[in-house]
Amino acid sequence: MTRKQIIESAWVNFRPMIARYIDVDLHLVAGESTWEELGLDSLDFVEMIMMVEEEFNVELSEREVDDAKTLGDLHILLMRTIQGDREVAITIRNTINTRCSLCGRS
Repeated sequence: MTRKQIIESAWVNFRPMIARYIDVDLHLVAGESTWEELGLDSLDFVEMIMMVEEEFNVELSEREVDDAKTLGDLHILLMRTIQGDREVAITIRNTINTRCSLCGRS
């Protein structure tokens, strides 16, 4: 499996996990979705981050989590943390944007 395929697969699995956790329809969960748009308050956000860390067995940088304003930002941070590779952000962002344009969201 190529790096791009791994990233696409992770995004395809990440979105439904988040949608289930915050109990919203999958079509409402997009890369550009902000925490406010998803109906998350600060406590919900912290709990979601803890769930992501547990699910993926990682510890996300608190500073970088604070900088994550969208679901796509969080996914990029997660993939960079898992892979230990900062260059992966460009590939992930392109994948998210492609997926969003295919589903009619920009």
